[in-house]
Amino acid sequence: MTTIRTAGAVLATAGLVAATLVTGGLSASAAAPSNDNFSGAFVKSGVSWGQSFTNTEATVQSGEKVFFDELHNTRFFNTVWVKWKAPATGAVTITTKLSALDDTALAVYTGSTITSAKRIAVNDDDGFANHYSTITSLAVKSGTTYYIQTGSVGISAPASTGTIFIGLSGRFNSPTGDNKGSAIRKSGPVWTSNATTVGSTIEPVFEPTANPAHSSNPRLDSVWWKWTAPATGTATINAKPTGTEGVSLYVALFEQDSANGFLAVPGAFSNDAVNGKTSIVGQTVYAGFTYFIQVGSTNSIQDKVAVDFHATYTGPVISSVAASSGKLQGGNRVTITGTRLSGVTSVEFGGVAGTGLIVTSSKKISVLVPASLTKHRVAVRVLGSTSSSAVNTASHYTYK
Repeated sequence: MTTIRTAGAVLATAGLVAATLVTGGLSASAAAPSNDNFSGAFVKSGVSWGQSFTNTEATVQSGEKVFFDELHNTRFFNTVWVKWKAPATGAVTITTKLSALDDTALAVYTGSTITSAKRIAVNDDDGFANHYSTITSLAVKSGTTYYIQTGSVGISAPASTGTIFIGLSGRFNSPTGDNKGSAIRKSGPVWTSNATTVGSTIEPVFEPTANPAHSSNPRLDSVWWKWTAPATGTATINAKPTGTEGVSLYVALFEQDSANGFLAVPGAFSNDAVNGKTSIVGQTVYAGFTYFIQVGSTNSIQDKVAVDFHATYTGPVISSVAASSGKLQGGNRVTITGTRLSGVTSVEFGGVAGTGLIVTSSKKISVLVPASLTKHRVAVRVLGSTSSSAVNTASHYTYK
């Protein structure tokens, strides 16, 4: 799946008025703009943006490619530069519409110096009114830096100069964990996982978009994590932005088990940031349940995010059953080792309770195996007054 940030949305964004000039662009002494040269390119970031600046008094530096129509001898004059790193792989549209200077051209380069830069796209007139320029569906690669060159158009100097607006909008590939079915799988009581919401989407029909905390802020641009609780306990989940775009995050928790299916955990939602983190604190998690963590934005900004997860277990866990097999008539005593076993009140073999329970310590108990009618392998679970163990690879017994 992909997501689109349209050029129209970029041009309409508050604050991106074409008449706004870059601070320090044109001084009272009519010096060249600060982004006159390749090495001084104005830096932009994000999946969509717009920026105005002047090319008055701008120059053409040594080694700069300026001819884009050698047949008609048409070229750039008074060039200025913008630098942008693609936050994800996809395609972008770049336009000079809304420029006060109506005869502009655009070119895009890769490379780290003016002499090594490779031009990968160029446009003079985009076919609309006036002589604005647009480069459409330019393929970009995540992490690659692109240099955008713009300036006045002409055949010979002098060319008209003035205020130029550049707008960029993107269509980006879906990130890892975009959907619940491809959630990022994690395990263990403590972990941190990095992701990005750039290119993320909301799944049709299934995925909730309402915000229970603030009705005016929807749930947008989500990514997912998946974790299974090996024991009953509590979990704290911190979602935090790790980029620079100013994304406002929400975090929600869902649980899934064989009996009830996929359900939102009541009250396990937050979009109130404290010290940059949006947190669910001390949420009860149950042994054997699988939990899904949904993180996304409330302000339509896509950026890098991270989840810090910490679980504290309070319920019992089985680490071994010995002996792990026996005859159908049962009656043999087995020893179960694990953690937090001191509160165990019962042991079940395939749902049938054993007898003669002896609790030796918090790490060891023993019990007599119940009889069985058939030869098969069953799950072993220990139960306490408030919690029970999850089934794992070690918690099984085989009737022979």
